[in-house]
Amino acid sequence: MRKLYSFVICLLMTLGYPYVVALILPNTIVMPAMDHQCYLSNDTSFVNYYNVSEWLGDSEDAIFGNFAKLIKQHPKMRYRIKEICGDYYYEEMGFEETIEKVFIRPSTEKCLKNQKEID
Repeated sequence: MRKLYSFVICLLMTLGYPYVVALILPNTIVMPAMDHQCYLSNDTSFVNYYNVSEWLGDSEDAIFGNFAKLIKQHPKMRYRIKEICGDYYYEEMGFEETIEKVFIRPSTEKCLKNQKEID
């Protein structure tokens, strides 16, 4: 019977310690197991991300408004990853910081050249 109690206690500690860490540290959210697997596998694993390219003439206000709605509707889009003692957790960013990271513009100082200019 002692072995069964020991096994149950070890199991509960193993499964429950991330939630204890998240309770102790502010702004820490436990990363679900399926999200965790994206970062524990090899270098060629697939991770989903959003990519939007903007062309001249598009309404920047409409694009901003759509992303603002999306960010407010899906809290997971405001998360960034932080590592605590080798384990991955989420940390929630503020709305303004998320918008800054979503709307990254290329530098105007560095221009990409076409093949003719390179040769």
